Amino acid sequence: MKISKFEYQGPDGDGDISFDMEATVENSTEHVMQLVKTNCFLLNEDGICSGGSADDEIDVYIDPKETSSIDVQLGWGHAASSFGGKLDKIKGIVDAVCFRREFQKMGEIEVPKDHNSSAFYDKKINIGGMVSVLGGVCKRAKPDDDGDVTVSLDVGVRNISDSFVERVSAKMILVDQEDAQIEDTEDSGHLAPHTGRILSLSVYTKPGKLRNATVRLSLSVFHPVEHKSAEAVAVKG
Repeated sequence: MKISKFEYQGPDGDGDISFDMEATVENSTEHVMQLVKTNCFLLNEDGICSGGSADDEIDVYIDPKETSSIDVQLGWGHAASSFGGKLDKIKGIVDAVCFRREFQKMGEIEVPKDHNSSAFYDKKINIGGMVSVLGGVCKRAKPDDDGDVTVSLDVGVRNISDSFVERVSAKMILVDQEDAQIEDTEDSGHLAPHTGRILSLSVYTKPGKLRNATVRLSLSVFHPVEHKSAEAVAVKG
C-alpha cells in the first residue's frame, strides 16, 4: 500500500485544519478483495498522536495482482494547535486489513399475507466452517398512519470457531409479483469467537406492492487475507 495523496487545508476561521488522503492498495493474494478496513494516526512533529480515525470500512473489488485507489478517512475537527503550528511536519500512519468475501444465497420466501402471520427461513447452513446460520423469521406489520407496511426479517448467526469474524452481513431484497425489486436493505456486525447475534432488516412500502411479493435473503462473511501499512508527511493542499 502506498499513500498517493496526503494534503491539509487551513487553518480556517476557527483554527481548524482538514485533511485529504488517498492510497493505492495492491492485491498480492490469490483472492478477490471486497473489503478494506483502515485506521489512521495523525502525528505531530514529536511523534505524538494528535488525531485520526479508526474502524473505517471501504467496499472494494480488487482482483488478484490488481491495484485500486481508496479514500482514507482521517476524522474531522482537528485544531491546528494540536500539531504545534508546524503543519508541514504532520505525519500520517495508515494500517489496513484486506478481506475476501464468502457469499451464500439463503433463498426466497413469500411475504406474510397479513400482520397475524409469519414466514420462516428454515434453511440452516454453515458458512466456511465458522458461521452457523440458524434460519430466520419474516414478519409484516399493520399499515401505519401513512398507509405504509413494514416488512421485517430477523436472522440468527453464530460464530462456532475460535477466530474473530470481523464482519458478517445479511442482505434482504423485497421483490414484487413481476419479479421487480421494490426495496432492499442490509445489516451487519462482527462476531467474537463462540458468540452470536441477530441481524435485523426491515423495509416499508405500500400494501398493494406486497401482493404475492417475496423476500430474497443472502449472507456474506468476510475473512482477512492481508495486512498493510504506509506513512507519509502532509503537504499544503
